[in-house]
Amino acid sequence: MEKIETKQKKALMIEALILKMGSVTEACKIVEIDRSTHYAWLQTDQKYKQEVEKLPLMILEFVESALYQKIKEGDTPAITFWLKHKNMARKLGGYSDMRYIQSDVRLKSDSAETMSEVYELVNTPTPKLKGKIKNGKKQE
Repeated sequence: MEKIETKQKKALMIEALILKMGSVTEACKIVEIDRSTHYAWLQTDQKYKQEVEKLPLMILEFVESALYQKIKEGDTPAITFWLKHKNMARKLGGYSDMRYIQSDVRLKSDSAETMSEVYELVNTPTPKLKGKIKNGKKQE
């Protein structure tokens, strides 16, 4: 049976990896372990490995959420970034015709030609939200 201290350090390492957006070096500094310890845990502890393997998707979802918020705020560099990368993936066959930005907002892949059109589409509620939003504010 493993020491309580090791269990605690593994839990701390998971938290540190989240905090440092997956940077093993930075997380190890916080937990005060060597990188080789982290990699040894990955080899010997299946539960720890499974938790670590979940992190990239969690971090990606966090970053995407922040990007979508910037897009909704009309941040031109964020919109440009999203369009460049979305179009690249679409050219490679990675996107369908309809992409969901959030459950409440949809963009058709070929429907926006300018930044203002993208901003308008992102801020236009789907049919289920119409009537609940007036002048850009949620109605109670």
